[in-house]
Amino acid sequence: MKTKIFYIGLLSIALFSCTKENERMSPGTLKITPFKVTADALEVELGEPVNFRLEGNADTVYFWSGEFGKDYSYTGGREVPVESPTLSIRTNSNYGTQESLSILLSQDFNGDYSYESITAANWKDMTSKFNIPKPTGATLIHYASPAIDISEFIEEDKPYYLAVRNNIAQSTTGNTPTQYYFYASNNTNPSGKWSFTGWVNGESVEISTFAGADWKVVVDGYLGGELDGTRGPRPSPAPPAAPTSLFLARNLPSTEAMDTWAVTKAFQAKVNLGPDKGTIIKRVTDLPLEEYKYTYAVPGEYNVAFTTINKDRTAHVFQFKVTVTP
Repeated sequence: MKTKIFYIGLLSIALFSCTKENERMSPGTLKITPFKVTADALEVELGEPVNFRLEGNADTVYFWSGEFGKDYSYTGGREVPVESPTLSIRTNSNYGTQESLSILLSQDFNGDYSYESITAANWKDMTSKFNIPKPTGATLIHYASPAIDISEFIEEDKPYYLAVRNNIAQSTTGNTPTQYYFYASNNTNPSGKWSFTGWVNGESVEISTFAGADWKVVVDGYLGGELDGTRGPRPSPAPPAAPTSLFLARNLPSTEAMDTWAVTKAFQAKVNLGPDKGTIIKRVTDLPLEEYKYTYAVPGEYNVAFTTINKDRTAHVFQFKVTVTP
């Protein structure tokens, strides 16, 4: 009998334990803590970590420090200006004495490469910045400009086009038409060449190569027959080859007036660096995170965010403004 009483006692204890456990886990008694984030302090001195407290659980947690490239405000992409766009050109002139070459920029050209649309646009004249030598007639004059910052001609946020124009007047005594070449580079002076660069986020970038500018040559008043890529003003070599120069020829006959334009594609005053990204600080396989500390290297105000993604497709965003003092 003693043995039987002993087993009954154990069974009673087991049943009692299960009952208590069932009461704790039964619907209405299990407490689920919603995920949330708080900060111990939102203003810290440089070198002092910002301490965040995390309660509850989320499957995946991202931290956005608010620094460049890590700002939740720019998840759709970050546009930054191309600063100090700088242009170098390479030209030569021959035969004439007319100073007929212009270097131009437009921000209202409509992209229709017809003579009517090109001349209807407003073009800012940058020619004087490049100090192109005056042509002297039969003497061939090669010229390579220094690097010229053209940012003063560009309104921020608006795309722009560049153009090279040889606007020849009808010849009179002492006013003979001038032929120009506009080069990517030239073997007579390898150091002098087309260069179009700028600065994006503190780094030097190439805005465009000569061929990548996608030049379109448009001519008004040519009397030498059909412009078929082998005569008159044209890119050289002819398409589909990538051009290495623009031949801004005289008319046929050479004493007659002619207006030649070579216009680029549109260049953007800003570039999109793509979306900023957060840092994963907790994955679905990790245990719940109770604390997260972050130390900033530069004083300033930062828009901090914690974002969550859960398997049930729910998501949350917690945002703070953190000030780091010197």
